[in-house]
Amino acid sequence: VSVAVSCSTIVVGADGDDDRGQNSEFDNQDDNDYEREYYDLEPNYGSVYIFTRQLAGGWVQTTKIAPTDVAKKNYFGYSVAISAHTVAAVTYGGSPGSAYVKE
Repeated sequence: VSVAVSCSTIVVGADGDDDRGQNSEFDNQDDNDYEREYYDLEPNYGSVYIFTRQLAGGWVQTTKIAPTDVAKKNYFGYSVAISAHTVAAVTYGGSPGSAYVKE
C-alpha cells in the first residue's frame, strides 16, 4: 500500500487489489493448497483509490483507477504521488514498468 496527500485529497495505491474474485473459489481448501494456489493464481493487477475531504470533515472515495492494460503481477499503484490535481501511479512488476498520470 502506498499513500500520497495533497491538501484535501488522499491517493491510496493498492498494488495487490484485484476485482476479479480470483481467491473466492479456494475458501474451502486446506491452508497449504490455498497458499500455493493463491500465489500461483493471484493476478495482482492493482488499483488506485482517490479520496476527497468533505466540508463536514469526513473522507469520501471519489475515484478508483484500475487500468485495463495492466498485466498480471504488475502491481499497479505500487507507488503513488499527487501534486495539485495531478495523480501519478506506477507499476512494480513486469518489464518494462509503467507510469500512469491522471489530471
